[in-house]
Amino acid sequence: MRNVDLTFTKAIPAGAINGGGLLLLISLARGQTWEPANVNTNYYWSSIATSADGTRLAATVYSPGSGSGIYLSTNASATWFISLAPAAGWESVASSADGAKLAAVDGSIYLSTNSGSTWLTPVRSPPANLIASSADGSKLLAAQSPGNIFASTNFGGSWFEGTNISANWYSIACSANGSKMAAVMNLDDSPVVVSTNYGVNWYYAQHIIGQPGAGLACRADGNELMLSTAGLLYISTNWGVAWTSTNHVPVDRILACSADASVMLSYGGLTIDSIYTSTNLGATWTSNSVPRRSWTAFSCSADGAELLAAEEPGPAPPAVESGFQKRRRLRD
Repeated sequence: MRNVDLTFTKAIPAGAINGGGLLLLISLARGQTWEPANVNTNYYWSSIATSADGTRLAATVYSPGSGSGIYLSTNASATWFISLAPAAGWESVASSADGAKLAAVDGSIYLSTNSGSTWLTPVRSPPANLIASSADGSKLLAAQSPGNIFASTNFGGSWFEGTNISANWYSIACSANGSKMAAVMNLDDSPVVVSTNYGVNWYYAQHIIGQPGAGLACRADGNELMLSTAGLLYISTNWGVAWTSTNHVPVDRILACSADASVMLSYGGLTIDSIYTSTNLGATWTSNSVPRRSWTAFSCSADGAELLAAEEPGPAPPAVESGFQKRRRLRD
């Protein structure tokens, strides 16, 4: 492992983050206060994942140049180091509940069974731009965008094609035991496809009114599926058979939640200048006064006490467009 030059920064209250460069943030107070993660802040952060207790973190950087890699923390962001994963255009990362098993994608799938110390690419693994994991890491959901959906039930040892629907996928989700899976397309009305048998069979969820780039999350037990789009929060208690919606909520596009979904984290896209948190199952939302930024990913510990937000910085994007960047461009 290579050490990363770190600079300690004291916790700062909500409303005080008003400068540039604070691109990977952590909150240990359910979004009431935030601090910058102690890691270089000039990277194109594309995804972030956390263990259930919030101590083990993995964050991916999409960049064909300096800084590209998978960054790890084993102490809730107090210190970070870069893993030995190759420098690549990393787009998505997922973690098991204990943080021991990680899956990351850069167009190909890479797996780690030792908290990111070493990585391997499974033989005959499918191409992928998005990845999600069950709590024990044995069930994996991958999506190629544009392309198809794939699933594994044996820690990525083998994969099967889950549906013959080819689409530009924007977000995917998986229950803790991996039996329930969901994916939302990057299209008008945010079409959602769902599976209740580990990704073997898929069907369309009930039609909703949405827009490209919807956020998708679920309770750990799979009893609730949530979708944020166009200022609406949709909740399904029967895995997409029917939805109920909350109107005029300041959420859109990216969504993360605690294991019981009591704590949710989202933001209002390009028209609302903040990250928002809810501690009552999405009934009400509170702004933490973090200025509008290009947020790309959120993550949440199982109890909802620790929240993480990742952003890509302001400089021009790399010349080679990744699937991650294409999803953002089509969304915006």
